[in-house]
Amino acid sequence: MGLASVVLVTVSFLVNTGVVRMWALLSMAFILGVTVFGTVSLCGVLAVELVPPSLSGTCHALTALAANVGAFLACSPMTWLSSQIGWPGTFMCSGMLGLLSVIPLCAISSMRRLHASSE
Repeated sequence: MGLASVVLVTVSFLVNTGVVRMWALLSMAFILGVTVFGTVSLCGVLAVELVPPSLSGTCHALTALAANVGAFLACSPMTWLSSQIGWPGTFMCSGMLGLLSVIPLCAISSMRRLHASSE
């Protein structure tokens, strides 16, 4: 998602300056699609891998539901933020929040490794 935020900031700057070429927009849209689709696919695969096979379909459906509800609920705050600081700042904030969300995951992972090595 960090790469997606960089692409969105770049597109926003290009649109604001009027230096947009069709090939640039298409290549940025391709990169954005690959990064977003990759993240969504990874979440679905992780959800299915962490449950018993009999619950994999239900788990994948609930994960997809949570992702769609989260995307819907994020619309209002993102729109408000873009009206306050503009789209480039909004995309930068989104990228920073994405990077900050990785920190607890790394901490949990290292705690699990320490716990497993102590047993």
